[in-house]
Amino acid sequence: MRIGITGICGYVGLALVKRLRDRYDVVGVDNGYKSQLKKIDGVELFDVDIRDSDSLKKAFNGVDVIIHLASVTGVDACNENPDVAFGVNIKGTENVCRVAGKNGSGLIFAASMAVYGNPMIIPITELHPREPVNIYGKQKLLGMEVVRTLSHMEGFPAFVFVKSNIYGSYIFDGKLITKPTVINKFFMNVTKNEPLRVFSPGIQKRNFIHVEDVAEAYVKGIEMIENGFEIYNIANSSSVSIAEIAEKIADISRKFGFSPKVEYVENPRKDEVVSESFDVDVSKARNELGFEVKRKIEESIEGMFKITESVSS
Repeated sequence: MRIGITGICGYVGLALVKRLRDRYDVVGVDNGYKSQLKKIDGVELFDVDIRDSDSLKKAFNGVDVIIHLASVTGVDACNENPDVAFGVNIKGTENVCRVAGKNGSGLIFAASMAVYGNPMIIPITELHPREPVNIYGKQKLLGMEVVRTLSHMEGFPAFVFVKSNIYGSYIFDGKLITKPTVINKFFMNVTKNEPLRVFSPGIQKRNFIHVEDVAEAYVKGIEMIENGFEIYNIANSSSVSIAEIAEKIADISRKFGFSPKVEYVENPRKDEVVSESFDVDVSKARNELGFEVKRKIEESIEGMFKITESVSS
């Protein structure tokens, strides 16, 4: 089987490559935007921007399943470069769908919990109202609708993975791979002897899932995708407050010789709604894909310290 991956050199892409390159023929496209590597052993890699439909078609000719990870992620990045963000997140997604339609490929699209907006019904299921409150969530929702529409029009099977906040680091071909997500930023603050700054009041809850659990969800998706269109929540079942996460990291870090402080600062996004719960129903992914979250936050944070020590030594 031939697997195509957009954004292959990124945070999730490389974690996925670890699991695929010995089992499948893997081809990837990446334009270098926030890429963590420029070359990947055992993978056919093309320097392609997904907005370039002709180059994308050539690179992905004959692929059986496409994992669409390439995007401009986060509210700040979308606000700073709105034209680029729209071009990648919407037009680029359309181009990927057109390739899937041409090849008859299965497609798995990476969405975000931001498409749901502020939680209204707990736990959050795939049927939760989709009312995003920021530009990133709105673009991801529009991307979902592009995938849904073209999947039906052109007859290719598609999954949408609605992922929660990703964290964690790992080693890929001897290189430490990470990304400045919420938990990872706190971890980096500790290693730089900087305070862990929590936006007040700190009780706002988020749902966190390890990057390697996310990669394993994609493997399950590749194995199960056959026909139709489905949406799956890829998340932990329970949520945790930002203050709790900061305190956990501070406590664990003391085992490794650090003594960080947790500071509470004013939230620059004053209109942000504080969610008392962000629990997610993942039963559909568990029952239909056989997906289970394996990694616990406390153990994974401790693992991040150990991985960083091993790379530094």
